[in-house]
Amino acid sequence: MADAEQAEEEKLVKALQEGLISLWREESAQHHRDEGSYYPSSIGSCIRKQYYTYTVEEKPNPERLAVFATGKGIHAAVAEALSKSGIVSVDAEEYPVELFINNEVKLRGRVDVLLVQLDGTKSVVEVKSTSRIPDQPYDSHYLQLQTYLHALGLERGFLLYWDKRTGAVKAYSAQKDPNALRRIGERAIILHEHLKSGRPPFKEAVVENRYWECDLCDFYGICNPFLVSGMAMGSSIAVFDIDGTVFDDSGRIKAVMVSLNLPPATKPEDLRGSLRDEFSHAYFEGALLNQDKPNSRTLELIWKQKKAGKHVVLLSERPTTIKEQTEKQLREYGIPFDALLLRPSEIGAFGWKRDMVKRLKDNYVISIFVDDSSFVRDDVAKLGVKAVEPPSPA
Repeated sequence: MADAEQAEEEKLVKALQEGLISLWREESAQHHRDEGSYYPSSIGSCIRKQYYTYTVEEKPNPERLAVFATGKGIHAAVAEALSKSGIVSVDAEEYPVELFINNEVKLRGRVDVLLVQLDGTKSVVEVKSTSRIPDQPYDSHYLQLQTYLHALGLERGFLLYWDKRTGAVKAYSAQKDPNALRRIGERAIILHEHLKSGRPPFKEAVVENRYWECDLCDFYGICNPFLVSGMAMGSSIAVFDIDGTVFDDSGRIKAVMVSLNLPPATKPEDLRGSLRDEFSHAYFEGALLNQDKPNSRTLELIWKQKKAGKHVVLLSERPTTIKEQTEKQLREYGIPFDALLLRPSEIGAFGWKRDMVKRLKDNYVISIFVDDSSFVRDDVAKLGVKAVEPPSPA
């Protein structure tokens, strides 16, 4: 009896999975990927990713199918709810539009909802289901909405975000923007030219520090977004932190404490709240980098790794805003490196190094990771990487 029940349970799960795949394929069949015809829903996302959607066969995975099914249900629910509200009326759903950029390039898609307001004006509503409502609309969504406004000749539209976890809803309005139309056209033409030449575009998401897009991308394995220029895949690398590892930063820490009217011996980890934020801002501002002194013993370890044929990667929580100053500081003390990876200012420091080590592991053999923070070392060690404390300054 138990075996029969289990077989029925598995049959039900399989039926759902197969049905979702059929729905996904039917939906995909309505979106012919013709060179020269591009999608408003994608035009703001990484151009390299868009290139692969036209050149590599996509296969639906469970996560993609779940997102597809959730979005499909929410779109239908929003349209029906709006039509029953008595506040606005729905003129059309899944309304087809085309926006011609030039004789070779156009964007073609479908508007989620066309609304008629009580005053008789029409507007576009683009519905986005999400796990977190953003503080402001994502740029890719904004460009999608702008495509629809220009295609339909409407002056106003809305991005409606629905948090699928909490049910919270927030709407952002936007006026038709000619500058957005210029950006849309440029992006579509760049994509078109690369497809004609058969050459993948630059790694836009990486260049613009949108690393999370790469982590979730279906083409991660093909693109290899974190393959560093000049470092061949599969080669051995040694990863070093900068502050507290390559450099003795105790002088800088003391100088920042004095500037905050705190005792010079105060430890950064003892600070809380706004005081902690003030410390971080001053510490990473760059003005006090001249207080750092190189750790000669770490430098010996770096040269040892170089002589053993390892590539040296410097990985730091320093923000990219002080990259030029950091490079100058490293050159001044003759510290060799093959790659310098700094934290994008829009990404928090927590977990930054662990995440980057995980990404580097996809392409390289990490022989050693050196960092002065025991918390970071513990995090990295869980990835199966040898994580060691830097030698004490001489």
